[in-house]
Amino acid sequence: MKDVLKKIVCALLTMSLFSACLLFSACGGKKPDVPPPNKEEEIPEEKESVLPQKIDKKDAAGNAEKYAPENVAALPESRLFGKTVYWLGSSVTYGDASLGDAVPDYIAKRNNCVCVKEAVSGTTLMKSNWSNKTYIDRLLKGALPQQAVPDLFVCQLSTNDMYYNQFGEVTADDVRDMVSFNRYTTAGAIEYIIAYAKETWNCKIAFYSNPYFEYKNYGYGDIVEIMSKIAAKWQIEFWNMYEDETMSLFEFDDETLKLYMYDWIHPTRAGYLKWWTPYFEKNIAENIA
Repeated sequence: MKDVLKKIVCALLTMSLFSACLLFSACGGKKPDVPPPNKEEEIPEEKESVLPQKIDKKDAAGNAEKYAPENVAALPESRLFGKTVYWLGSSVTYGDASLGDAVPDYIAKRNNCVCVKEAVSGTTLMKSNWSNKTYIDRLLKGALPQQAVPDLFVCQLSTNDMYYNQFGEVTADDVRDMVSFNRYTTAGAIEYIIAYAKETWNCKIAFYSNPYFEYKNYGYGDIVEIMSKIAAKWQIEFWNMYEDETMSLFEFDDETLKLYMYDWIHPTRAGYLKWWTPYFEKNIAENIA
């Protein structure tokens, strides 16, 4: 009886081993992947729209030469005359879809003031292990002059952070020391940058967001909410275009939308000049005049 049981067990083991070999071979010699217990929902398909434009950036109507900063006339009178503004950001501050021209360039030309633009496309506020060009990295390397004191420091609430979902939490009201902030989260990076600006320049500080957009919105609204809390804690300016209905790009007809925006995030020259620049001029003047 024992011999019979042994033969049955051996046969079963042989069959199991043979099945496992077949499976291993079918998977290309790799252990088959096991899906995570909480599989993320698939990102919905893009909605049909005139954006993003399917043409080269230089061929976009909104990037015509007549909209270039060098072809823009200075304002006859400006409350920003002679002021100095530092700008820190990524592609929106740089002008990635507008041939390198953005709000700082138009502000400087129209108002006869100094705008120092430190912007690198594709970078995040938060520090990371895969890049040495984050906002914080560039600040610590002295990308913005540390000896001179600007009238205002303006920082872009980067849309790039939303892709990594490392938002973090706002610290308690009495936490102000730079070493206390987790720079590897978006919230911690924002507070670190504010503390750095206060310690380095002791100047007025403002952050700004993008207008509301739906295209591939991974959670920018969550970052805007965090920024609102941080601005209240530190008592700094937050130009929240994301929730400002007067800055909604969904109010434009298709022709104007294509003139002002290359895609859902990046304006063209015309968009910066005709739409964003007056908004920033008003806010900066009210903040530092």
